[in-house]
Amino acid sequence: MLMSDKAVTSDNSGFEKAFTVSACILLLLSPVLEVITAILIRLHVPYLMPGILQPYLIGSFGVLGTVLILYYFAYGIKNKTFRFGACEYFYISLTLFSLISLVFTRRYFGSVNHPWWYREGFEDFLAYYFLFYSASKIRSMGNKLKLFYSFMAAAVLNAVFALLQSFGINISYCLMPPPMFEGMNYAYGFTSNPNYYGGLSVIFLAIACGAFLFARSFTESKVFSISSLILASVLFYTSLASRARLAWVGCFCLLAFYLVSLLVTGRKELAKRAFILLGCLVLTLLATFFFTDFIGFNIERTGGEIASSEVSYDIGSRRLYLWRFALESVPGNFFTGVGLDNFDAVFFDSPRWKAGMYWKGHCHNEYLHTLATQGVPAFLNQVTLLALTVIYSVKAVKRDSKSKSNVLIWLFLGALVTYLGKAVFDSSVIATSIYVWPLIGFCLQALPAKDQR
Repeated sequence: MLMSDKAVTSDNSGFEKAFTVSACILLLLSPVLEVITAILIRLHVPYLMPGILQPYLIGSFGVLGTVLILYYFAYGIKNKTFRFGACEYFYISLTLFSLISLVFTRRYFGSVNHPWWYREGFEDFLAYYFLFYSASKIRSMGNKLKLFYSFMAAAVLNAVFALLQSFGINISYCLMPPPMFEGMNYAYGFTSNPNYYGGLSVIFLAIACGAFLFARSFTESKVFSISSLILASVLFYTSLASRARLAWVGCFCLLAFYLVSLLVTGRKELAKRAFILLGCLVLTLLATFFFTDFIGFNIERTGGEIASSEVSYDIGSRRLYLWRFALESVPGNFFTGVGLDNFDAVFFDSPRWKAGMYWKGHCHNEYLHTLATQGVPAFLNQVTLLALTVIYSVKAVKRDSKSKSNVLIWLFLGALVTYLGKAVFDSSVIATSIYVWPLIGFCLQALPAKDQR
């Protein structure tokens, strides 16, 4: 017997609320847990180290979130309300490809040797895909705004602590591993590594910039507008203070995105806000250049790499070297890759690599990392997801750039494009990736209803 439409709607809204609350809690609890950990370390609580509790938090959400989604599937099938669409396909395919890669890994338990801030276990991927699927199922405007404000709150937490860190003020020193960064003030937020924070900060920067540009779509409050502008300026400064060059790439992608999207949509009424935002960011850039060494440090480092006699090896902190090994591993591991979170194997299984040579546990290119660790089918599946998400989000914004729902898609798309650019040079780690997958899921809502089934 079929349930009434009213009952079905009520149940769907209940699941939507569960997805929304779960996603928001994880996005907020992750930085809050790091604050608590830093305070406890300051109080000399034994056995605690920066970021050591984060994998347990995210892994737990991965397992519990998977149970919630499976219950949602079973409930829908039982009551004949389940619809298999693009979101369901990608959630299942992403999970299966990761599982297959794990099963056919070249080195079982290889990722166990990775330090906790560097490791991505299968349970962490389950958390990513849970966040992706949860965000794709958020339909009511109230719940969409809850997700948006959760991103803003996480951005504020990271920005405040990163700002203090740039002046050498720490609750407790949480950079890992410490010897690499001693004697220098890096902004690293709650990521335990300035490169990771550099990649995360520009995603938050994109959210804050969008919040200022589109503030009037959400509220008439001038406090919200001014706060968003200040937040964007602080995030831009801390992205520079991370000394991560990939943050520069992200900032360029963000600038290009809004320049093109504002021209295409013809939203002339946003021009004044865009110039105010750009002016504040330029002033922040100039102040950072003249009063700190953050920018000069990277210019000097890049110049040294270019001048190196082994430029192809040194350039980009040896990224070309890592990418070459990644690509060389693909033919022999075409279908399943070298194994989930097992990038080390591209070196250890290579006839070119000898003991004592440089190696890394991540590719520092998220696309090539997926290609090498999970194989060509998984790589193509993920690229297809990203392409569809961007294409249909752009179409939705071009079609109607003023509705609240599409303004949020526009805003999150800006953050996603920023991520897609900096991902060419970045690594996926749990501290940052939990903020990427909800963007993909949310923007995938732009798919027309007929194509979602």
